[in-house]
Amino acid sequence: MAAWRPARALADHTDRLTSVAIAPDGTWLVTRGDDKALRIWNLATGDIGAVMRVDGNLQDCKWSPDGQWLAAVGQAGLYLFTSEFARLNSSRR
Repeated sequence: MAAWRPARALADHTDRLTSVAIAPDGTWLVTRGDDKALRIWNLATGDIGAVMRVDGNLQDCKWSPDGQWLAAVGQAGLYLFTSEFARLNSSRR
């Protein structure tokens, strides 16, 4: 059996990390933390493409099957983000 090794460590949340989800095309990873933020990471580079802060704690987040939408649900309701948001923010860093 082949051994698995970490490819990289992604750390930027200021509180406990609670969930991760990989986009259907495998290029982005979203992380959800108790710091009331979603972070979208470029898996190839490890760079943060976007940080979305919300009101209240988040319970879950999922990519749409086509990877164009990211849905998150939390204490304050449902949030929908488009993948365009991540592309625009990654060019500003």
